[in-house]
Amino acid sequence: MKPKVKKQWFAFQNKSISHLISFLGIGSAVIFNGCMYGSPAVEYGTPSAVFKVTGKVTSKAGEEIQGIKVIVNSGGVIRTDGSGIYKAEVTDFPKDQEYKVQFMDDDGTQNGGEFVALDTVVKFTDPKFEDGDGEWFSGFTSKELNVKLEKKN
Repeated sequence: MKPKVKKQWFAFQNKSISHLISFLGIGSAVIFNGCMYGSPAVEYGTPSAVFKVTGKVTSKAGEEIQGIKVIVNSGGVIRTDGSGIYKAEVTDFPKDQEYKVQFMDDDGTQNGGEFVALDTVVKFTDPKFEDGDGEWFSGFTSKELNVKLEKKN
């Protein structure tokens, strides 16, 4: 191959690779940037942390309520145990986070009465993480959220 042709061939390859890399980089940023689709997806090689929300659900009279449905950030459903205790975890980016927490009584009078649903927010501001691996996993942080539900009339 002549030197001039060789130089043009390498220039073409460099431009092609540059375009491919920028296309892939921009494409993934557009898909997972959080602007259009909510929080970015946690993927391999992405910094992450576990945010724990725990607490106790009682009636206004102080009675522990079993079987209350607890939903954190529209995620999976958990229920309070016999002591009214719940524990939820959300894996997300290690930064300030805010999660909607919903408490619902959907089992009728089985748990000592019918209770009014409650929606609230738990905020993790400047969270301190423990037990991270020093690489992509920042660790765990937690907040306690105890609530008192009113009985329906």
